[in-house]
Amino acid sequence: MQSWLDEGGLWLRDAGVERQRLALDDISDVLDEVLAHADEELLSAGSIYDAEVRAGVPLYELLFDPACGGPSLRDARVRLAGQLQRVRSGDDAPEAPAPPTEPEARAPSLSLLRALAAAAGGAPVALLAFATAPPPPGAPGGGPIWPVTRPADRPPFARAWLLAAPPRPAAFAPWLARAFPRLGWADGATKGLHQHAGCFFGDRFADTIRHLGVLSDHGAEIFSAEALPEAREGHLGALRVPASGESPKTRANAKARRQRTGAWRGEEVVFWWHTKIRPTEGRIHFHHDPEPPPGRIVIGKLCDHFDT
Repeated sequence: MQSWLDEGGLWLRDAGVERQRLALDDISDVLDEVLAHADEELLSAGSIYDAEVRAGVPLYELLFDPACGGPSLRDARVRLAGQLQRVRSGDDAPEAPAPPTEPEARAPSLSLLRALAAAAGGAPVALLAFATAPPPPGAPGGGPIWPVTRPADRPPFARAWLLAAPPRPAAFAPWLARAFPRLGWADGATKGLHQHAGCFFGDRFADTIRHLGVLSDHGAEIFSAEALPEAREGHLGALRVPASGESPKTRANAKARRQRTGAWRGEEVVFWWHTKIRPTEGRIHFHHDPEPPPGRIVIGKLCDHFDT
């Protein structure tokens, strides 16, 4: 997975000091996440320190001149300066364009990023920038270029990358926290992904990504706000995730309870709710842990279909 720190996107414009600090903190949070994973690549142009963050103010001045931004930006500047030392130069990337002539210009050009995506087999490339910069033209996300300015932008990008470059079932687990950061996983739950790979990969993989994504992004809020099963089912269904809780008859069955029981935070939990990858096969069993509000969705069992 590749990310490019866009020197044309380090534009602070006329933002106030607090907005500048938030923009620096947000992109540093993103850089921390990228740098934490050895299987991700972080690139920038070799000339990134010369990029203008405001008219006549290059990045190196923002980072290393104590007078630039004052004490309010000190911690954010020091943090970003340390991170940039770990960014690899991408000047040898294919089809490198000429440098921009205006501070608002996005560099490298979108053609370079498309070339990087093509070299990665069509998988998208993240374009990292300050939230204060204008969005790059023609790159709204959903294609080969994904703008990322804050940590919340990372999971949709990771999901798009996984869909473009599906991992082997046994290699999917390391991506779960990046693509679905709000999900919890019961002890041993991820094993079901490769033990029942036929239910979740191949032509089912896009559905698997969507189901897990909806549970991560919206599940806790839905279950916290709605107590009635019908209302929960309706909200999930509107997001194209068919789901339901087990019937009273199934809940009263001792074997069914054992099959759906797993360990979460040292306690036994019964995962009565499930999404349906297909009407008759592929089940993602989950539980809503309500604390602290709105809580989180915990994945407990991934299987074909229980026999009770």
